[in-house]
Amino acid sequence: MNRFLATLCAVLSLACWQAEATVLTITANTGFPATSVTGTTTSTTLSTTAGTFVGTPPNGTVVTGTGLAASAPWNYLTGCSGSVSTYSCTINGPADTPCASACTINLFYGYQIPSNWQNTGSTIEAVAAGGFGHLGTNSTTGGGGGGGGAYVKSNPTSGYSLVASGWYPYSVGPAYTSGTATTANTFFNGTALSGSSAGAAGGSPGAAGGTAGAGGLLGNSFCTGTSCVKQSGGSGGAGGSAVGGGGGGGAGGPNGVGTVGGAGAATTGGAGGQGDSTSGGTGGAGATSSTNCGNGNNGTEWGGGAGGAGGGGGGGAPSHAAGCTGGTYGAGGGGYYGTTAEVAGTQGGIWITYTPTASTAVCTMRTLGAGPC
Repeated sequence: MNRFLATLCAVLSLACWQAEATVLTITANTGFPATSVTGTTTSTTLSTTAGTFVGTPPNGTVVTGTGLAASAPWNYLTGCSGSVSTYSCTINGPADTPCASACTINLFYGYQIPSNWQNTGSTIEAVAAGGFGHLGTNSTTGGGGGGGGAYVKSNPTSGYSLVASGWYPYSVGPAYTSGTATTANTFFNGTALSGSSAGAAGGSPGAAGGTAGAGGLLGNSFCTGTSCVKQSGGSGGAGGSAVGGGGGGGAGGPNGVGTVGGAGAATTGGAGGQGDSTSGGTGGAGATSSTNCGNGNNGTEWGGGAGGAGGGGGGGAPSHAAGCTGGTYGAGGGGYYGTTAEVAGTQGGIWITYTPTASTAVCTMRTLGAGPC
């Protein structure tokens, strides 16, 4: 239809305008932290009685639990008041079954789809966070490099069907180390990888004994739609038996798997793997006796350059102990020579591409100078 209108405009010497694809980028978890609380529900209200957090959920926090929806369309909260572990909120969305006794209510980050949304021609892409590069054991073994995150791309053809202005649960795997209790997995329109519209499995961390972290596996990832895409992240490189840290693995991407990080050696760290086969960010160089390692480079393959598969960070070596970070998004961190600090993998992200509903070409007479052109 749009091609026909564009041709008609050209023949009649008319000015034409057509809405371009819009990319929605989610690279952080914003809002109320995903958690579980104890509470009661009526047909319209949630009242909590116990929790271990401070604050109240913002509008759009998605909730599941006894009597609440377990899939789209989801229930979500608005108008919460209170603090700490006791508050009251309005429940929106499909009718729920009231729960009068103490029930477990699960809260998730919520994202609102724009009012001009249409499913046709849209895609959802996600890449998980990379695993961290581990500490070494000084003169014994270098730390293993972290694995890169997996990549998925979903489409609505026999796949998802989102609703304009609807709220959807999501989670973005952040950069993390062992001191952060978190998950590297990234998913959208679901409460876990399984059952989500797009769910990418996170890379695993390396180990102190030199074991490399595994890349996020396509078998643990989920995509929807005809010919949807899943690609594994690359494994990190093993730490050297003579102290060089392993390189971080590259993230998976639309063109292929992330490549494996290089293994550490006696006096050098392993190089980071490239993201998205040969199309993503290149990996950082491993440290040598005279130079430090290099950070991985960022990828720019999807979302009009808004996102891409990062290359893994290079591993550390005796003269330059610290491993290096990977590029955005989803790359593994390089393994460390010493025992000072772990090197976080890079965060994941979600990119939703769609053409707004006002996408029909608009033609106006050039001589009148009217219209949006």
